[in-house]
Amino acid sequence: MILAVLVLLMLVQPALADTTITTAGCFVSANEGLRYSVRLQTPTCTITLTNPNSASQTVAVTLTNLDPDFVEVSTYDADPGITTTKNTLSFNITVDSGDTTVTIAPWLAAQDDWYFVALSDNQAIGTVESNPVFEQLIEQVNTVNPVFFTNAGDLVQGSDDGNTLLTMYQSLDDTLTEAWPPMYTVPGNHDSVTVANHYSSYFGDLDYTFTYNGVQFIAMSTSGTTSRGAITDSQFDWLEDNVSIADLPTITLFHHPVAVPSWGVDTCCIEDSLDQQQLALLLDRYQVDLAIVGHSQGYDYRLLTSLDVPTITTGFRQLISGGAGGNIAQPDGGYHFTLMHVTPEGITPTEIRKSSFSTVVEYDDNTAVVENSGSVDLPYLRLKFTMDDKFASYVVSDDAGQYYNTVTSHPFDDYTVVYVVTSAAANTTTTYTVTPATTIHRDTVNTVNTTGEVSYATYPSSTATAVTDFQVTPVKKTTQISAVIWGEADQNYQRSWTEQPATANLDTNYQLAGFPVQRIVDITVNGSYFTTVASDTAGQIEFSYIAKQSDRNFTVTLRPAENQSDIIVIPASSGGPQLRRFDRFGNTVASWFAFSSADRGSYQLNRANVVAADQSAVIVSTAPGTNSQLGIYTITGDTIAELKPFGATATTGVSVATGDVTGDGLDDIAVSPTEHTGLLKIYRYATHSKKLKLVSQRSIIKQANQPLVIADIDGIAPAELITIQPTTGRDRLLVYQLRHGRLRRTASFSMNDGQHSTALVAGRFSAPEAVQLAAYTTTAHGHQLQLYRYSNNRLRLIGATPAVSVTGQPQLLASHIPGSTRDSVLSWSDTTSQLRLYRANSTGEWSLLDQFAPFGNSVAGLAVGTIPREHNSWQHDIIITPLAGGNTVSLWRYQKVKTNWQQQRQWAAFADSFSGGVQVW
Repeated sequence: MILAVLVLLMLVQPALADTTITTAGCFVSANEGLRYSVRLQTPTCTITLTNPNSASQTVAVTLTNLDPDFVEVSTYDADPGITTTKNTLSFNITVDSGDTTVTIAPWLAAQDDWYFVALSDNQAIGTVESNPVFEQLIEQVNTVNPVFFTNAGDLVQGSDDGNTLLTMYQSLDDTLTEAWPPMYTVPGNHDSVTVANHYSSYFGDLDYTFTYNGVQFIAMSTSGTTSRGAITDSQFDWLEDNVSIADLPTITLFHHPVAVPSWGVDTCCIEDSLDQQQLALLLDRYQVDLAIVGHSQGYDYRLLTSLDVPTITTGFRQLISGGAGGNIAQPDGGYHFTLMHVTPEGITPTEIRKSSFSTVVEYDDNTAVVENSGSVDLPYLRLKFTMDDKFASYVVSDDAGQYYNTVTSHPFDDYTVVYVVTSAAANTTTTYTVTPATTIHRDTVNTVNTTGEVSYATYPSSTATAVTDFQVTPVKKTTQISAVIWGEADQNYQRSWTEQPATANLDTNYQLAGFPVQRIVDITVNGSYFTTVASDTAGQIEFSYIAKQSDRNFTVTLRPAENQSDIIVIPASSGGPQLRRFDRFGNTVASWFAFSSADRGSYQLNRANVVAADQSAVIVSTAPGTNSQLGIYTITGDTIAELKPFGATATTGVSVATGDVTGDGLDDIAVSPTEHTGLLKIYRYATHSKKLKLVSQRSIIKQANQPLVIADIDGIAPAELITIQPTTGRDRLLVYQLRHGRLRRTASFSMNDGQHSTALVAGRFSAPEAVQLAAYTTTAHGHQLQLYRYSNNRLRLIGATPAVSVTGQPQLLASHIPGSTRDSVLSWSDTTSQLRLYRANSTGEWSLLDQFAPFGNSVAGLAVGTIPREHNSWQHDIIITPLAGGNTVSLWRYQKVKTNWQQQRQWAAFADSFSGGVQVW
């Protein structure tokens, strides 16, 4: 019984009523249940959906006559979202009980400078089909792509038969499916508005108004029952109501002209002359800016005065643009549309003849090629790109490197649309490229958001200012990048910029490219060291800045390249000064003699960039016992300079150090006697005279084989000169700077009692931001490797190894082994066969990474040099030669595997019979 009652109650429940729809600025052109087709008659459409039920209903809406990428829908269901074609937009909306309002409107803010197109009279000639001329004009209008175009009537040929007229409208509607911009119309006399109401079912109200970009448009039908126009009293009242309250520039749209030129008299104008005068009176009285009309099939633009219609006193402008397909009545007239330029200064029409239109646009992803093959300039076209939704902002440039500030973009659910306004000069082809606005520019303040997108205080004008290898991504808020300087190769690729974040504690990620591959890069912030990184195999670096700084001045500097890619040797003793140059595979590249080939003695090698920053030179100096000589040569064997720095008879030997103490960007050469006390001299190479020039000299107290080093240990160019002064019971480290041509001591460090320094080398050992000094010293317990740091004009000892036993004269070499951004130290001596590898930690404590005897115990003494690895100029391989009793060049690599040192290859440095040892650098 209960079940029966429930069934009965269900049967008597009222059915749900459909949600109804009302519109403004648009109209329902078709509906099927809860599916509505709505055609826009103006740029903005408001739809009110009324659901009389308590339960919600889902309504499907398809909008036509619009650019779907130029409007935004205020409310719609996120699933399935919005779908579009070239000129339709569809969405679903779930409507709760009561009223729900949806607004469809352009997303672009009002602009002072913009364009639309005006045309009229596209009726077919002698057929019910759409006019092929109009179809071709639609293609041209699509190329121009204005925000909309107006049509002042005579859309079809017209007929008194309703079915024939319907066929005409259907054919016209088919043509309009190919139109990208929307078309706003008024009816003409051929459109037969009194027959079957077909015009209104396709195009909506006969009289309507809208406002776009600060301009009021008033569209009113003048279509009567004859060829001439007719206006009713109620229309005059409606027109006056609208023109009288307008406080904006106003354009009216009618089919029939107010007055015509001589060639249009046959079809002129308003049937009742009193109506014509009344219409002219209203337009003149309320100072309408422009009346756009058709009917007279040709082109005419002029100021109408009392000579045209007696009720005109001030005058107003009228445009006849009736060339969209009907028979042309104007002598020498032609099919055309009119390009309308609207600015605060006025409204300017330009007739665009179909026959002279020769512009084609070809799109391909993010590029558009615009070709105007004709002899007439096209002053306006609006390119449209559909781009990835990852970015909301885009920039547009052409193949001449010019940027366009006429770019607008808007993000949608799954894409971003980009428009750019441009022109096409006669006989030109231009390629436009759209890219995300993620590029920093040098000549403006760049505001960067958390996705890396950039906006500009001053819009860049040229790609010449673009820094394409610089990506900035703040973590939480925006940041500003300015004062961008991008140095080229001759400036060590130095990059600098200022960052002003939205908050002082903002973290920012940086990515820079364009560096030489696998090189060391130093970064400072506000003049203080920040970090060191190495470029990867693509020449890129990445780093993050995390600090509470509201103003951040970054400088990124590439360390100078160690540009030798070859190996140069010379006999260590008992041979002539023959230099041989090999590639890393042992192939002889060059061979030449330093000094005189008849000389015999012992020699030492150095390298320096004394002539040019990117040109390595070979420096040969003699050991004690022979004439003290110094020679500088190119790597091909050409002599740069030769001299005897201590006189023609000196035999003390020449100790050499190289580095930039003068601050001119090139290496200088410091020399001192290898044995005995004497003068310390500094030379630089004068490029204009092509000679070595003595810059400074100073008497020094030294003992045999005391080291001499040039290095920038204070971090402020130019470099300092460091040497050792022996004193009773202990040695002193002395630091000199060249000031006004004189070497002045700026710091010193006294070692402990009984300590004497036997070797000295500079490098970035415990921290990559600062150059430090490593010294081998003798103590009562053996040899010790010490580490010194320069700070506040003082040298400080920060670490040392336990004492080890070393015989002979120790030697030190700084090198990037095994691939850290910090330097390691190689140590050996001139009488033993052992090579040691040390690395310092961040606190300055040394660790012995490895030791080995490359030639076993068969040699007494080693010479060691380095060569950058292939494809990795900041990691080194080691070149080892016997200093006595041998003739071998051996190339080794530190692999950090079971066997740390692996020999790559070896070969004979000189003839097999030579056994005097080999010096290498």
